[in-house]
Amino acid sequence: MKWRVPLNSGYSGPAVADGRVFITDWAEDPESRTVDGTERAIALDEETGEIIWQKDFIKDFDSQIPTYGITSAPIVEGDHLITTVGAEGGLVMAFDKRTGEEVWRALEPVQEIGYPQPVIIDAGGARQLIIWHPAALVALDPATGEVHWKEDWETLYGMSVATPVRHGNYLLVTQFYGGSLMMKLDQDRPGASLLWKGQSRSEMPGETDGLHSMITTPIMEGNHVYGVCSYGELRALSAVTGERVWVSDEMVAQARWGTAFFVKHRDRYFVNNDDGFLMIAQFTPEGYVEQSRTKLIEPTSSAGFGPRKAFDRTVNWTHPAYANRHIFQRNDNEIIRASLDAADY
Repeated sequence: MKWRVPLNSGYSGPAVADGRVFITDWAEDPESRTVDGTERAIALDEETGEIIWQKDFIKDFDSQIPTYGITSAPIVEGDHLITTVGAEGGLVMAFDKRTGEEVWRALEPVQEIGYPQPVIIDAGGARQLIIWHPAALVALDPATGEVHWKEDWETLYGMSVATPVRHGNYLLVTQFYGGSLMMKLDQDRPGASLLWKGQSRSEMPGETDGLHSMITTPIMEGNHVYGVCSYGELRALSAVTGERVWVSDEMVAQARWGTAFFVKHRDRYFVNNDDGFLMIAQFTPEGYVEQSRTKLIEPTSSAGFGPRKAFDRTVNWTHPAYANRHIFQRNDNEIIRASLDAADY
């Protein structure tokens, strides 16, 4: 372990760029009779952990925190740090990464702001900032915030969670209740058209027709999609048609909102499941192949809420960051930096 820094609660994963670690957290106000608190955006030095600048979304932008908090990680594009905020006219905002000054804001929040993770792609001869919020899948110009294209696709309870995935000319999003949607990206301009969409509207086992992810962002390899469905099943789909190819129960606990996070490294993937394990694995058209696993961090968040205590278990629903042969991971108590270099052990 290289360092650990105390942190407040939250689901957002860290982002690492140019020697800085960007993260958000939230602390409940003990004086409040309701669930009020402070949301922060924090920049840490990658080596020492010192704070460079921070933003309070509630105080600075009058943002409304969605039911499960702010979960998306900021991303760095050129001189900008881009993140979801939920300000008036600014569901998404860009800040100067060195000073924290506002550069632009885009999209009006509809219902809750959702839980979207911004991603940047190059397609149709342009840089595109992809935002999937509770009402639509949208592509923005990351330099200005102007809209390139959008596809309306409503989600229940604001749950736009899994990150959009681009593979070649295809762009995939998946949701808990509505299944998956595949877009085909235009090659000569920044546009897109619908290729296929799941037809099931139930997340219950035996009633899902393809892939109904809650938190897990799927991956695409060749002509296949691999992802975790609503109750923890690892599934492979045809990327061309959306039809199911195989299922596995080896990687994630078979529980509602079962979750894992995938990061590719050469011909393998680093996989973090919600029990706090780090695994190395391969995904093939024939099945799932696990090569190793180790316990990385303690899960601290409760998966249950309200009347759904039957689903209650302790989980880690945070995507890690990988940089400079290290992994950066957080729970509700701390953020850690651990080496992946064999020479350190």
